[in-house]
Amino acid sequence: MFDFLKRYKYIFIITTLIVVFSISYINYQNAKNTIEESYRKKRELVEYNIVKSFSSLNESYQTTPNNKYLLEQSAEMELLYPELTEINVYSEAEDLIENYESVEEISFYKYSPETAIVAKFSSEDEGVYLELPSSEAEEVKKIFEEEEKLNIVLSKNNYSRTYLPVFTGDEDGSWLDAFVVGIKYNNNYMFEEINRIRNLFLINGLIMLTVFAVFTSSIVYLLKRFEYMAYHDSLTGLANRTLFSNRLKTILEEDEEKNKDIKRALIFADINDFEEINARFGHEVSDLIIKKAAARLNDIFAGCTNMEDVCRIGGVKFAVEFSNFISQAELNRAAEKIIEAFNKPLEIEDNKFFISLTLGISIYPRDGKNIETLFKKADYALYKAKNEQTDYLIYDK
Repeated sequence: MFDFLKRYKYIFIITTLIVVFSISYINYQNAKNTIEESYRKKRELVEYNIVKSFSSLNESYQTTPNNKYLLEQSAEMELLYPELTEINVYSEAEDLIENYESVEEISFYKYSPETAIVAKFSSEDEGVYLELPSSEAEEVKKIFEEEEKLNIVLSKNNYSRTYLPVFTGDEDGSWLDAFVVGIKYNNNYMFEEINRIRNLFLINGLIMLTVFAVFTSSIVYLLKRFEYMAYHDSLTGLANRTLFSNRLKTILEEDEEKNKDIKRALIFADINDFEEINARFGHEVSDLIIKKAAARLNDIFAGCTNMEDVCRIGGVKFAVEFSNFISQAELNRAAEKIIEAFNKPLEIEDNKFFISLTLGISIYPRDGKNIETLFKKADYALYKAKNEQTDYLIYDK
C-alpha cells in the first residue's frame, strides 16, 4: 500500500481533487438549476395571474366618449378609459409587484397599426405614455404582429423583460381586442441567491479539500512511520537485517545482470566482552553504549565512498557493505580503520567506556554470490577471529 501511494501519489492526489471538485460543481449546478427553476415557476405564476385579470375584459373594450381611441389621447387613463380600471388590472399588478420581489414593473401596451403609435400604461403611476424608446416600441410592435411571447434580456443581464400578448375579445379579433403586458424582472435577487449557493459550495469544497489533505498526510505519515519501524532498528536508527539484506540482494542481482566486475565485502562487527559490561552497568547503560557505537560506525563511513551501508544485525553485532575495492590490502586498511576508531573511549553521562570490536569478513563473488552464503561465511570468520583473539579475519577456505 505504501509503495502504491509513493509511486502514484501525484496521480492519486490529482484524481481525488478532480473528484472532490466535480462533486462540488455538480451539487452547485443542481442547486443553481433548482433556484432558476423556482424563479421560472414564480414568473409563470405572475404571468398567469396578470393574464387572468384580463379575462373579465371580453365585453368591456369600448371607444372613448369623443369616438377617438385611447392611442390618440395623451390624458389620464382613468378619465379617458374607465373600463380598464373597473377590471382592477392595476391593483392586480401592484399586488404582484408587492408579493414577488423580482418583479420590478408591470406595464400595459396598445398599438395602432393605422398611426403606428405605441402607448404604454405604467403600473407605477397609472399614466399614459406615447413617447417610448425606439427599442421598446419595436419590441411591442413585434408582439402585436407575431402574437407570441417574447423575452428580452436588458443591460448586463441584471434585468429582463417579458412581453405577453393578451386578447380580450375573440382570437380572430382586430388589434382593438389586444393588449401587450410587459413585465420587467429584477434578476439580481436570483443572481444573489445563486452566488450565495456558489460561495457555500466553494467553502464546502475547500473544507473537503482540507480534510482530504490532512487525512492523506496522516495516512502517508503513518505508512512511512510503519515502514521505518519495520526496516530500522528501534534503538540505533540503523537499517535492520531485513532492509540491509534486501538492499544488498538488489545490488548483487544488478551486478549479475550487467556482468559487473566489482568486488564487494561483507563486514560483520561485534562488540567484545559486552556481557560483562551489561552485567556491571545494567541494560540502560548498555543500550547507550550500543547507540554510541552505532553512531561512531556511521561517522566512520560517512566520508568513505566505499562504505555503502551500515546495519545492526542484532544484539551487539553490526554489518557493513564495503564495495568496489581493488585489492585485499585496501580491504585490510578499511578493517583497521574500523578497529582504530574504537581506540577512543565512548563518553556516556560524563563516563568514558573503552570498548573494542572484532570483525569477520567475506568477499563477493569469491566467497559466494548470494546473501545467505556471504552472511554465513562472514559470521564464520567473525567466530574464528574471536577464538583466535585477533581484531579481524577475512574468510579463508
